[in-house]
Amino acid sequence: MKLPKISDDPGVTVTAVLVLLVLIVGIVYLKKEVFSSLSTPVVTVDVPQTAADTYSITATALIPNPSNQYSTTTDAETAAAYSLQDGSEIWSWNDGKQWPIASLTKLMTAIIATDLISPNQRIVIEPADEQYLIDATASPTFRAGDVLTSKDLVTSMLVVSSDDAAETLADYYGRDKFIQAMNDMARNIGMDETNFVSPSGLSAQNLSTTADLYKLVSFIWSRDPSFFATTRETKAAVTVYGATGKAATKYLTNIDEFAGKNNFLGGKTGTLPVAAENLIAIFNVDGPKAIIVLGSENRYTETEKILSIL
Repeated sequence: MKLPKISDDPGVTVTAVLVLLVLIVGIVYLKKEVFSSLSTPVVTVDVPQTAADTYSITATALIPNPSNQYSTTTDAETAAAYSLQDGSEIWSWNDGKQWPIASLTKLMTAIIATDLISPNQRIVIEPADEQYLIDATASPTFRAGDVLTSKDLVTSMLVVSSDDAAETLADYYGRDKFIQAMNDMARNIGMDETNFVSPSGLSAQNLSTTADLYKLVSFIWSRDPSFFATTRETKAAVTVYGATGKAATKYLTNIDEFAGKNNFLGGKTGTLPVAAENLIAIFNVDGPKAIIVLGSENRYTETEKILSIL
């Protein structure tokens, strides 16, 4: 077959050939790009819709929520919220920072006293026990010479954060041995960032973290949830025996502002000038949730902020 003649003009022939070559090159390039895109895998990112609305994915900071009436910040030096159902950390701020825990110490003191001393053992509050309070300019709950059972001393620690009750229990057993038992228990339950030098928490050297304190709360909760029952009541009564052995009832008003609230399951307060305000609070929010606030100017306000997003 004879091809049709394009032109007798050499210039036209060359131009036609060049146009044809350009079209061929374009077709080859386009074909390469199409096949390249087909062979490249498509990457998709799944955004967690449940947690992302309120919490960060790593649960280390609060993400603003338009429905939340509170600020997403906290004045606490460190704070966290945990689920006592599955042990998960729900939210935290400055997690891992050590802080003086003050009278939060008394949770450990109460556990050790319960383990080492018979609950019905009557114990005398000695002048030396009160001296720890005098040195720290703390207010006593009792007087030297008063006699209480170990159980009532524990109750006094948990309800009104009695410093002389804590010091009396430790001194009765043997102060150094008692404090050693507190630190041994801390190690046994994984509180590796915690140190106790005082049974009452009057020392700023009693240090811990929110994560370690949750381990303590979780340990107590799993061992005996009723342990916190006293701390949720607005009042408690203890028996004080005088020098003559005569018994008198002393009524204690719980210093925790959350005591008596329907969803409050218990907790512990702690305050020192160098520590500001500390608080452990357990609430029933679709199951037990523990909130820990350390180094706050207003522990109850900050706890309510965190509670509002649980």
